[in-house]
Amino acid sequence: MVIDISVLKWKLTIVVIFFMITLNGCMLANSTRYIDFNKLEEPQIAAIVDDETHPIRVGVSLSMGPSETNIYYRLIAEYIEQFTRRPVVLIQRKSNAEITALLAKGGIDIAFFSSGEYISYNGREEIELLVMEECNGSPVYESYIIVSRNSAVNSLKDLSGKSFAFSDPLSYSGYFTVVNLLQQMDTTPERFFNRFFYTYSQDKSLRAVANRVVDGAAINSLTYEYIKKTNPDLADGVRIIDTSGRAGAGPVVIRKNITSGEKKLWRILFLNMHRSPEAYLAMQGLMINRFVEPKAELLNDVAETISKMRNGR
Repeated sequence: MVIDISVLKWKLTIVVIFFMITLNGCMLANSTRYIDFNKLEEPQIAAIVDDETHPIRVGVSLSMGPSETNIYYRLIAEYIEQFTRRPVVLIQRKSNAEITALLAKGGIDIAFFSSGEYISYNGREEIELLVMEECNGSPVYESYIIVSRNSAVNSLKDLSGKSFAFSDPLSYSGYFTVVNLLQQMDTTPERFFNRFFYTYSQDKSLRAVANRVVDGAAINSLTYEYIKKTNPDLADGVRIIDTSGRAGAGPVVIRKNITSGEKKLWRILFLNMHRSPEAYLAMQGLMINRFVEPKAELLNDVAETISKMRNGR
């Protein structure tokens, strides 16, 4: 499905107005609170929501995707707030490490993780997978190494002595896969590249290559497909020279010390989010078809790659 970004932004404006009116109405209303997922929820869910009044803190790293997707996460946060009737605080940070640190300190309840961020998280025994994303009809994505359209570079080896952009030190597609490939060549980023840096944004990495600020970069296939649909001229300025590292898309994690009732609520909410026209519009902006039950095995390759890198194999 091709996304017309101008139409999408117009629709989002309408959605924002709708949410403002709806949320104001919720503040004034004293009627019984309820959640309607096409009548799929169980009766006790409403009681769970009424018993808990503290804010829901949702965390997301700005490095995970295109910068303009921030508005879609805000709309998802507003959707959660509307249907749980609890205040939601969207906590956004520049890097994956900042989000994991907040989660470790109990400053976040739910977080949108990247696959590399999830596997790298030292306190994984304190969190659990809530749901995962299905994007472009698939539960997995790939890592792309890109160069400018007219570059003479045709392989990673050709990038020796040149400049390179990583997206984030905890990104599987934007860091770990490349370091793993270099390790197989018995080298490191420090020895292989003339210089490298972190953009902390997948789309900034692509833009840096397209504008010839840097010779090569690593991004995920989801970001590439997003830009290809929303800004085809920009996407046409780069060329993919390597595809590797399939991984499960978009782990959404939750703190284990949250009550079982709350976990049940969040899972029902996320698994049925695509049924809401307003929420689905925001999901389209993130190229998410729907949230699905988590399959930890989809992250096995990520775990193996990171383990090999850390063990120097």
